[in-house]
Amino acid sequence: SGSHNTLVANADLKLVMTDRLTIGAAIATDVVESPASIMENVRQVYTAADADYLITENLNFNVIAGVVSFIGEPDAKNKRPFIRTNTTWTFLPEHGVSVNFRTRNQYDTDAGSIYYFSPERLARQSVGLNIRKPYGGLVYTAGVEYGSEQVTDAGGVKDTHPIYGWQLGVQTNPGRKTGTTYGISLIGSNAAGIGNNASGGGDNYYWYGLNSWIKVPL
Repeated sequence: SGSHNTLVANADLKLVMTDRLTIGAAIATDVVESPASIMENVRQVYTAADADYLITENLNFNVIAGVVSFIGEPDAKNKRPFIRTNTTWTFLPEHGVSVNFRTRNQYDTDAGSIYYFSPERLARQSVGLNIRKPYGGLVYTAGVEYGSEQVTDAGGVKDTHPIYGWQLGVQTNPGRKTGTTYGISLIGSNAAGIGNNASGGGDNYYWYGLNSWIKVPL
């Protein structure tokens, strides 16, 4: 089927406004990870702005608003405005245990693509339980999330189904400004990564993956 060269990149800007408020902006470009999209070299460009506010010592609110533009798709110019929120309450700080409530709302301007999951509207709400525990010089993390997704297809038909996700991870104990840190996580979901910027997966969809990273301060 031939081959394609695709630029994959991202850039983030964070501004610490006060001890409680941080704002930011991000732009990223990547392939759309479905077989048909890879064949046609369909790509996505993600742009967004975000704000993170520490309401109290153990209560945090985050909001991200932006648009995903799909390019390379024959005879279509789909854009996906979205807004996501995440509220986290650390109710057992001495044990690193927290709950969070996420929401997501998006709208496709040219829904019904044959190259990737493209509903006209999608709304999502989920509740998660997370733990973050230092032990033996490492930090262990685990989390589960469950919720509901409402999808309206290009024909106006609405469907509601449950969504869920989980993660297990371990990393070195991070420093604020110095020291190299690295970690690895095993993750899974039936909703294209609960909370991430990818498109949803549709019916009978499930994915899992292994994610590793390293952070080196310059």
